[in-house]
Amino acid sequence: MHRLILAIILSKAVASGATYPHEVLRTRLQNQRGGTTALEAKYKGLWHAFRTVLREEGARGLYGGFGVNLVRTVPSSVVTILGFEGVRSWLGD
Repeated sequence: MHRLILAIILSKAVASGATYPHEVLRTRLQNQRGGTTALEAKYKGLWHAFRTVLREEGARGLYGGFGVNLVRTVPSSVVTILGFEGVRSWLGD
């Protein structure tokens, strides 16, 4: 059981680490849409947002809030997968 929990935590941390920059960029692009015209927008698209964040904030800008995200998402992944495994075991599969 402990090994399964450790595997869940590690897999979620790795998956989140790989995809978190996309979450940051998506959020920034969505947040700028409130009332700005295309000419006023800071980011012109995904790649432009990526280059702008790297230039202005460095790689750390792509991972702002990552720790808080892990605190929020890891427990839910543990509960979900343990629940799935428990039901699967209960059903005899």
